[in-house]
Amino acid sequence: MTINYNPGQIEAALAAVDGQAREFEDGAARIEAGFKRLADLSEGVAIQAATDTQNKSNALRQETKANVLTLKATAQASLDKVRSQDQQYSGIIA
Repeated sequence: MTINYNPGQIEAALAAVDGQAREFEDGAARIEAGFKRLADLSEGVAIQAATDTQNKSNALRQETKANVLTLKATAQASLDKVRSQDQQYSGIIA
């Protein structure tokens, strides 16, 4: 099954991904700062729990960042392909 998108749709999707990735990063940074404050105020087991949670949060951030980069690369390749096909077929249709 083939789904055809125009370049504008792909560009809009790429911009949306960038915006959502920034929002995620901002939220993750706030969460990380909160856990750091919690670790600074806590002691013993609570410090370890906060540190473990912070490490898991950071790992999730890195995984999400990698997924966003993969998604953007795939979308950019699709955009390049659509533009190439548009250019290729513009001479035939015109």
